[in-house]
Amino acid sequence: MSHYPGALWLPWTYWSPDGQPTYYKGTNRPAAVVIHRMQGHWQTAVQWAAEGHYGASWTYTVAFDGRVAQHLEHEDGGYHAGIVQRPSWALLQPGANPNNYTIGIECEGFVGDEWPEAQLHALRDLCRWLAVELDIRLDYDHFPPHAAIDSIDRPNDFDFPPRRDTIVYPFLFSEEDDMSQADIELLHNLARRVLAGSEEGAMVDAAQALELARYRAGQWASTRSVADIAASTQAMLAGHASPANHPGVGASVPDHTHEPGGVKR
Repeated sequence: MSHYPGALWLPWTYWSPDGQPTYYKGTNRPAAVVIHRMQGHWQTAVQWAAEGHYGASWTYTVAFDGRVAQHLEHEDGGYHAGIVQRPSWALLQPGANPNNYTIGIECEGFVGDEWPEAQLHALRDLCRWLAVELDIRLDYDHFPPHAAIDSIDRPNDFDFPPRRDTIVYPFLFSEEDDMSQADIELLHNLARRVLAGSEEGAMVDAAQALELARYRAGQWASTRSVADIAASTQAMLAGHASPANHPGVGASVPDHTHEPGGVKR
């Protein structure tokens, strides 16, 4: 059994109030980690785990303030990524339920929310530990967004593509440990500019995202004015004030229902 040293152990109750199993017990052989944006808050995740909520379950929750909770053993499969629709994930195993070979991480917050520094650092620390614990590479293929498994119902999980590719993934895969709040804000501003520049929220590929992560605050400030960044932010807010429809946390697995709306406030 593997427990993350930095996590609170808040186990998911196996039986729901109406007698349904809330996760797959002992069936998981994790070879990758699927990352989600919760569409909800830390306390709701804790409550769902304690009550044995049926229809969605996962292994780790990462809070805004950097707290991490572990809800399942790695050998247990949560109900977080079982529906496969128009996938792009390179490591998808045809005919197999992803819940039986992945671990699920839910990050507190909603699509389009800012990523606090404490949350980003906690998520990166957890992913680095999991890469060692599971003996997998710390890269996109082994830490995909839920959207790479279900691009129909979960296209913005976790977060809008330009935001996860210019903010979160560059930070997760950075070899530097000293990325400051200024650097994080830089990536946020960059994501806003990408969103503002395309009605479809133009996707940036992994190579571009890694390159963009190397921009430092000084480099950005030397070529972009405060007014320019402010204008781009306003354009993003005007054009993307209403996030794309995102039904919520994870998807259910076949023969398991998932409540529309996911985690509530």
